[in-house]
Amino acid sequence: MTEHILKVPRSSDIFSIPAKFVSIDNDGKLQFTMLSRPRNVILCDGCNEKIDSEYIYCLVFTEGYIHSAQCQKCVDEYFSDLPVKTYEIEYQLNSEDIHEMSQKSFFNVNRYLLDIIKEGKCACCREPIGKFKDEISVREYKISGICQTCQDKTFVEYGD
Repeated sequence: MTEHILKVPRSSDIFSIPAKFVSIDNDGKLQFTMLSRPRNVILCDGCNEKIDSEYIYCLVFTEGYIHSAQCQKCVDEYFSDLPVKTYEIEYQLNSEDIHEMSQKSFFNVNRYLLDIIKEGKCACCREPIGKFKDEISVREYKISGICQTCQDKTFVEYGD
């Protein structure tokens, strides 16, 4: 079964892809308009309510294609029979990433850490890097070499 709900962090680049609108002008010609979507405004396609949660539930019918964004209430009411998968990014450093990291002063001082990262391991815990929850975490990994688990332990949000 390919139908499922994909739980995606709102920080994901998925939500900043411009929307493409097609219309017909007075001469009968097609007009294409690209509009950027503000990341802070995500509406539920089921009830049209603003989704403020950290994660957005996306309805997927075919793997790789998101049909719609849904709030928790609509998922519970209309799609509770579908399995929920968590959005993850599998990432491996390429030679360009490694070269870029090797130019940073931190890794110039500590070549041992760069060797660990080249092996696909975390610079902090030395375990295989695993998967990342969003593009921001991948970017952080390319800067620091720290896996998702260690990032979650290191970067903690504090309440007001």
